[in-house]
Amino acid sequence: MLSELLSSNLVFVDMDRTIAMRAGELRMEYGLPAGDSIIAATGIVENIKHILTDDANNAHFDAVKHLIRSINLKTALKIAR
Repeated sequence: MLSELLSSNLVFVDMDRTIAMRAGELRMEYGLPAGDSIIAATGIVENIKHILTDDANNAHFDAVKHLIRSINLKTALKIAR
């Protein structure tokens, strides 16, 4: 599955000041862990609809689901096809 994902149309984004500032806002406003704040902020700033997570419990992304939706690997592969 990982090789399929890596050969898909993924775009890797470098974190910049705008993403860092948005991550801080998400962390303060919604109480997201720092890493998850960065992930969500990157997606929001880059106008991405979904973020991929394999967290056993990704409920912490529920607080920002009105801004960005978290999906698992199986769902991401379906979307990529």
